[in-house]
This record gives sequence, C-alpha cells and structure tokens, in this order.
Amino acid sequence: GLAALGAGDRDGAVAALAACAQADPLVFSGLLATKTVGACWMLGWLAAQAHDETAAAAWWRRGVDQAERALRQPWTALMGDRD
Repeated sequence: GLAALGAGDRDGAVAALAACAQADPLVFSGLLATKTVGACWMLGWLAAQAHDETAAAAWWRRGVDQAERALRQPWTALMGDRD
C-alpha cells in the first residue's frame, strides 16, 4: 500500500491498505497487528485528506480495536518463553 502511495497510485494504495487492515494478524502472530493498525491509521489519514470524516473515524476506530485485541493475547504468544 505504501509503495503504491509513493508511486502516486492512491486507489491502489487504498485497496492494498484495506486488504491489510481487514486481515486477522492473530492467525499468525500478534506482532503483525502493528501492520494492520498502521494500515488503519493510514486509511484514516487518506480519508481525512479527502474530507471524509466518517470513513476516517471508522478506520481509526478499527485500528484502536485491533490494537486492543492484540494486546489482550497472552504475552507468551508474542514473545515465547520468557526464559
């Protein structure tokens, strides 16, 4: 999504970021939630730039929800054995 945005392809960026934001990172690792949360932030920012406050708020809310969900996972799922 960021590569598409850097190339000036806003529609491609939105599509790629939305796919990332809607994926479930916890299927593989809670650490990947940084990517889905970041995608939500960027989508909210793009929506805000387009003056779509409703979409911006929805993406940012989803990002917060995803971060909260990831933080509720057992820490061992994120880092393995503490020893």
